[in-house]
Amino acid sequence: MAAVSLPPDALALLAALDAASVDHVMIGELAAAVHGQPWANDTLVITPARYGRNLDRLSRLLRDLDAAWRVEGEVEVLDVDLCASELMRVDRWRLLTDQGELDLEFAPGGLGYRELFRDARPFALGGTVVQVLLAFTAIAGRS
Repeated sequence: MAAVSLPPDALALLAALDAASVDHVMIGELAAAVHGQPWANDTLVITPARYGRNLDRLSRLLRDLDAAWRVEGEVEVLDVDLCASELMRVDRWRLLTDQGELDLEFAPGGLGYRELFRDARPFALGGTVVQVLLAFTAIAGRS
């Protein structure tokens, strides 16, 4: 398979997630791109693991990246408390960070991190090893 060139923002976000030890699976259009499919959206979409320590690490990272909530159809972003308990309450977060757009999908297609991890494989992307969903077509429309 030929190497895919992902957007620099997505690669920077993947490196930041790795550095923060956030367990996640990459899904969505960029996951499809890793598998050689065309993509139109540069937003990085992940399914993070929903256990406490992981949400704490994710929350700290999101604060470090000055993440704000993107609201569909709105130009402005909203500041929200992205603490671990708040992240736990909502299944889908559309965020804008200092390093680009990041969507968190905790239950795409009704599946969680554990189920997606079983169908993911590691790929080296921009120097970071990332778990990328293999069966991306089943949930790509929801991401």
